Amino acid sequence: MNDSTEYAKMIELNIPSCEYVNKRKSRFLKKKTLARKVNDQLSLLEKEEECDQNCSYCDQNDKNCNKVSEKASNMPVLYDEKVAKAEKRKTAVIYAQVAACFALVAAIILTNVFWENSGMNTLLKSVFQSEQIAEQDNRTHVDFSLFMPATGEGVTLSSGVITVMGEYSLYPVCEGVVEKVDKNADGTYTVTVEHSDNFSSIIEGINFVYFGQGESVNPNVPIGYTKNKASVYLYNNGSLITDYAAVENSIVFNK
Repeated sequence: MNDSTEYAKMIELNIPSCEYVNKRKSRFLKKKTLARKVNDQLSLLEKEEECDQNCSYCDQNDKNCNKVSEKASNMPVLYDEKVAKAEKRKTAVIYAQVAACFALVAAIILTNVFWENSGMNTLLKSVFQSEQIAEQDNRTHVDFSLFMPATGEGVTLSSGVITVMGEYSLYPVCEGVVEKVDKNADGTYTVTVEHSDNFSSIIEGINFVYFGQGESVNPNVPIGYTKNKASVYLYNNGSLITDYAAVENSIVFNK
């Protein structure tokens, strides 16, 4: 014990029986810790530089790396020989198809011009002619249900001519399309109705016409109106039909 302790015992004071000594840490340990921290920082800086270059050094899930592979998506795509060959083949196929189409069109035009009886011309004619035949309406007057254009005391039938005297609404004999409307010298109108490619009817002496050229008509709606006299004619293949009779409101053909 030192002198201060002896003196304390002599005067009976309660003082600690030991002394605290503050030892300084070794400078070597401090230097080692500092070096480790510096090395860690340098390592992180190196990783960030690598990420800036190609973002391939570190994983995106690495917590120590704050970079993402944004720059990797902007990197130039490397040349792939297989992909390039596939693209060339695809382009070649497209060009070949276009060339084949042009060649086919040219062949059709040339054969139509220089070879009238060629197989291509025969095929095209047969196709288009069959379509035209299918669109034709070859019905005749006997294939329709016909009605008188008007009924009453002033309506008569003689030698295939239906005569209407007085004021009457005139109806088509059956459904059809107005082929033409002609104005006569006396101010009346003559209406030609086409019922099929073979069968048609003509109404003369109409004062007021309700339908124009190209419009469809039917026997339930009047086609016009006459004040004085009108005549109705039926034609099959351009020939006037005369062998029919009027039975009430219907037209019946003689057998």
